[in-house]
Amino acid sequence: LRFSVGLILILNIRYLVEGLDNGIAFFVGIYDVVDHLGLETNAQVKAHVECTNNTKCSILKDVYSTHPSWGVAFYDRFVSKTTPLNQTVRLYCHIIFNTIAFLLLHV
Repeated sequence: LRFSVGLILILNIRYLVEGLDNGIAFFVGIYDVVDHLGLETNAQVKAHVECTNNTKCSILKDVYSTHPSWGVAFYDRFVSKTTPLNQTVRLYCHIIFNTIAFLLLHV
């Protein structure tokens, strides 16, 4: 239980402290490790793509050349310069309310 609460706080507070770009890149980096377990170095996986426009969509961009396609799309959607403010606010609300709900259910 303590591990779960600590993990959720680390993951979600990261968005608020470091900003969306670094928070999303950290989250995608966690999936990079799991998704690449057991794969050969240059294996081509259909669900993996490269970061678009040379962005840093994962903290492990220098380690892995491809990342989960949903992670790249998630990063592009919320970190793009053309992202509407209301979309960013909705993501922050989603993160905050999910964190509160998780804590209320587990504490």
